[in-house]
Amino acid sequence: MPKSKPLDTVPRFAAWLHAQFDAVQVGKAGKAAVREASLAALRLGAGDIIVADLGDDPTQTATLAAFGKLLAWCRSQPDGQLLWDAGEAAERLGISPRTLWSLTKSSTIPSVKVGHLVRYCPTMLREWISANGCLTP
Repeated sequence: MPKSKPLDTVPRFAAWLHAQFDAVQVGKAGKAAVREASLAALRLGAGDIIVADLGDDPTQTATLAAFGKLLAWCRSQPDGQLLWDAGEAAERLGISPRTLWSLTKSSTIPSVKVGHLVRYCPTMLREWISANGCLTP
């Protein structure tokens, strides 16, 4: 079994929370997920959310509420990543990966080549959106 990545960045924590949120909804996540979320939240500075919302024996409803608040907290945090891949950039921009690729190919949207990979800098994207006002191809 491959070793999981540590929950040491906001994007990794958010991705993990999404997966756990779905598992909690179908009753497949329990105290271990809550414990791991608590530890990661404390490391990342959101410990007050998890501690305030979950007691010693969290119910499914309380867990979902706390995870939802943690996801909202993750969305409010700075990017935490230097570069995004196409999937992350498309998701953050609210467009499809196909649209993102079309905008990239036409040099409409800023991108960075790292070897043979195409990546997107969150700061450059924010500046581009501010200057252009929208994402029309």
